[in-house]
Amino acid sequence: MTNGYDLLRIVPKNNALDTPVIDQLTSMMTAALRKCRRVSCEHGITTCSCGVRDSGEELILQGETGSLITTSLCVHFLAFHRDEVPSIELAKVANLRYGTAEPTVEELVYPQAIGSAPDRVACR
Repeated sequence: MTNGYDLLRIVPKNNALDTPVIDQLTSMMTAALRKCRRVSCEHGITTCSCGVRDSGEELILQGETGSLITTSLCVHFLAFHRDEVPSIELAKVANLRYGTAEPTVEELVYPQAIGSAPDRVACR
């Protein structure tokens, strides 16, 4: 836990799956991504093992058991690296309460291009 926030820790090491996994968990994360609070930080861009890059922002999500911090790669990780996502992290996603949404191509493979969310704040 960091500053009262739990990290949603997904760190793929392998190439992406050929076909994305679009299921309840991916849909839940997509809805959360669209409604999250974005924190502009100078921590740099994260690049996935398959080459996809994030937006360089931290995302704060509200779950049943508290707040989570993740990156804009969260939907990509669940869809294309599902076989590498630890069960404890899948459980955190299952506790999100934002509803579900179908991911767009941008959310799946171009998260660095995702526009601003409704609530953007300066880095804490």
